[in-house]
Amino acid sequence: MANEHGEFAPSLLSHLKFEVRGCNSVPRLMASIDVGLALISCKKVQHELLTFIVSFLGHKFPRIRRYTAEQFYARIVEEEDLYSQENYIQCTNILLQVKWEENHDGAQQAHSGREQIARLLSVQLPKSIQMNNSRDSSEFNTDEFSSYQSLVQDAGR
Repeated sequence: MANEHGEFAPSLLSHLKFEVRGCNSVPRLMASIDVGLALISCKKVQHELLTFIVSFLGHKFPRIRRYTAEQFYARIVEEEDLYSQENYIQCTNILLQVKWEENHDGAQQAHSGREQIARLLSVQLPKSIQMNNSRDSSEFNTDEFSSYQSLVQDAGR
């Protein structure tokens, strides 16, 4: 894909990052995850893309964490030759075993799972994400619809 489209993949990834920054729209976030995962076999953006995808495994919305894990698992299974066999097995086990949609203790488990996957894939998470891990898990919303403000913001878009 990178050879065929030159700068298409890096440009698309840049636009995806811009679109999700501060976004609270679950459908938009899910669509961004899908588009990002479609680029996973593109060597030109693969490392940056893995950082983008792995960051969603610790998202504040439990549905986004679960959706990312499900879609990432499916993509890893399709593209198993992209990773070493040992890392492939460990990543798939983590993606299957962590309760991504749980709140409170589950959010901490999700952060721990995300950190393990990042290490296995040699992904350096941005400092802003690493700092969020130190926050109390009670700050996470139970669902994107639990906040009236979020609902009003989404309706205004």
